[in-house]
Amino acid sequence: MAEDLPRARDGNVAIRQELEAARDSGTVAAYDLFIARHPDHPLAEIARRERQSLARRRQP
Repeated sequence: MAEDLPRARDGNVAIRQELEAARDSGTVAAYDLFIARHPDHPLAEIARRERQSLARRRQP
């Protein structure tokens, strides 16, 4: 008798949610964390561009 365990959620959904959290925070540090955690994920390139844009806007 096997227990019915909940299915693991799609990892890509979790990663998209992490990117949204970085966007919501609006900090370079949040983008840095996302990129460090998911450097090879396709969304990492989007995060890099958004981070660069954010960093430029924050420069005096």
